[in-house]
Amino acid sequence: MDIGVDEAGRGPILGPLVVASAAFDDDGRLIGLGVKDSKDLHPRKRVAIHDELVKMCPHATLVVPAHVVDEARSKMTLNILEVLCFSSVIASLLEGRSILHDRIPDGCTISTREGAPGPERILLDAADVDEFRFGESVRSALSELGFYPSCSWVPEHRADGSYPVVGAASIIAKVTRDREIARLEEEAGEPIGSGYPSDRRTMEFLRRYYQANGCLPPYARSTWKTCRGILGQQSSLFDF
Repeated sequence: MDIGVDEAGRGPILGPLVVASAAFDDDGRLIGLGVKDSKDLHPRKRVAIHDELVKMCPHATLVVPAHVVDEARSKMTLNILEVLCFSSVIASLLEGRSILHDRIPDGCTISTREGAPGPERILLDAADVDEFRFGESVRSALSELGFYPSCSWVPEHRADGSYPVVGAASIIAKVTRDREIARLEEEAGEPIGSGYPSDRRTMEFLRRYYQANGCLPPYARSTWKTCRGILGQQSSLFDF
């Protein structure tokens, strides 16, 4: 059995970062289901695959709200936060219960379905430009949690397109984040877009919200340069 790990929502200025792990032992079944990099799937297809995956794959999902991302960034880089998140969802699968690294600020939610002890490989969609460094950092953070799996580690860029089990993790992370964005949109009572600074609807929503309330919404990442730009602290609205 392999464990794959991926994230969704690293770069947006609205909404959470979501990190997911999935475990499976049959690439053929995942491929037959249509699993691939979540970005290459139509949203309806992605949801349909997700709903099947969560029934058939042991998995763990960690949701890191915007304010927790902001708090973490006052103490560490975004890469280190992702390292801690990756180690958390791996540990959760190895143990079969939800485990959150104690260096992650409070306010996250993590859920686990089943466990996957004794994997043959742990496959990571590397979040660092240096794949090896990212893999070693996740391994080190996992050891801080008391886990020392004797298996192969495969940290690669674009692993979600190369390994079906990482594609499965990417789909779980993406659909979870999309549903969180839909929930926030319902809370806002108006369209908020995808949450990315390149999305015109997102930028228009942020400007309207700020003009009406004199502050950013609680689900905005206020430490992003784009948000600070809206607050008048940066000159560029599209550099984050």
